[in-house]
Amino acid sequence: MHKHATRQWIGLVHPDLGIGGAERLIVDIALKLAQNDRVMLYTAHHDTKHCFKETLLEGERVHWIQERGNFIPTSIFGFCHVLCSNLRSAWASVSTKSYNFNSTHLQLVENAI
Repeated sequence: MHKHATRQWIGLVHPDLGIGGAERLIVDIALKLAQNDRVMLYTAHHDTKHCFKETLLEGERVHWIQERGNFIPTSIFGFCHVLCSNLRSAWASVSTKSYNFNSTHLQLVENAI
C-alpha cells in the first residue's frame, strides 16, 4: 500500500466468535487487513474465556471487536439454529451501519453454520 493512500473502513461480520476454523480465518483476515486499513469486527457473541488470544488485550475484548445481537437466541427450543444464526448475523450487519460504519468501504459477512 502506498504510504499516502487513504485508509479504508472495513467491516467484518461473524455470528459467533469462538474457537474454530472459521473463527480463526476471520481473526486472521481482520489482523491482516488492519495492517493497512481500519477494521471493525461485529459478532453476536464473543466469550472472553473461550477465544483466540489475539482478540484480547489484558483479558478484555480488543476495541476492534464489537458484540451486537447477543440478545437473539442461538435456537428456539432446540430448533431453528440456522434461522437464529442468520438473524444474529443480520442484526450484526445492520449494526455496522448504525454504529461506526456509515462510511464503510467494504463489508464482509461470513455466516458459517
